[in-house]
Amino acid sequence: SLFPDAFQPNMTFAFDSFNIEDLHNVDRGVIDNLLPLMRYHQHSWRFAIGLGYDHVGRGVSPDHPILRETLEQMNTLLHNVIASMDDDTLTTLEDQEMDKTGNHGGDKVLEAMSAIWIYGKVPLSLPDSTIPEAILPIITFPEATVPHSHVDLVPTTSLLLGLPIPFNNLRTIIPELFSWDSDGSSLQKAVVDIFYAIPLRESKSDW
Repeated sequence: SLFPDAFQPNMTFAFDSFNIEDLHNVDRGVIDNLLPLMRYHQHSWRFAIGLGYDHVGRGVSPDHPILRETLEQMNTLLHNVIASMDDDTLTTLEDQEMDKTGNHGGDKVLEAMSAIWIYGKVPLSLPDSTIPEAILPIITFPEATVPHSHVDLVPTTSLLLGLPIPFNNLRTIIPELFSWDSDGSSLQKAVVDIFYAIPLRESKSDW
C-alpha cells in the first residue's frame, strides 16, 4: 500500500485484485462491506472498486454468459446503494472499456472510451438550465456521441470540494454539475476557474 496510514484500519477492506482468474471475490467483498459503511458510518467519501467485469473480459471473454451475471450483480448493488442514499451523490465510472475480444490496454476507440454516471436524489442541476455549447464539447463514440471526457472528473471534483485544480489537469469541467442556480453564476465561476488554471500551467511549464 502506498499510504498505509491514510485510512482508519476498520474502514478499509483489501482483496487480492491481481488474479484475473478470480471473477467473484473482489466484487463480493465490495458488496459485503460497502452498504454497512453507508448505513452505520458517516463519512464524506466512500470508494469501492469492483473487478469482476474486468477479469471476465481479460480472462474469459466479453461474450461469455458469466459477464451478464457479473453486470446484474453490480446492477443490484447500485440499486441497493441508491436506496441507502440521502443527499449523497453517487459517481459510477469505468477506468477503461474493452474491445470485442476483451482487450483494454491499447489506444483503440473501444478501449480508450468509458462510461461515467453521476446520480443524486437531490437534483444536481436545474431542469431548465441552459449550458452554452462552447463549453459543452462533443466526443464521438461508436454509435453515440458523448459530451464529456473521463478526465473532466478531476477538475470538476476539485472545484466541487473547494480545492485547487491540479497542476497537470488536461481538461475542463462537467458543466451540468454547476448549473444549480437560476442566474448561472456558479457555472460562470467554475468556467472562470478552469480557464484561469490554463495560463498557470503554461507559465509553470517554462520554469
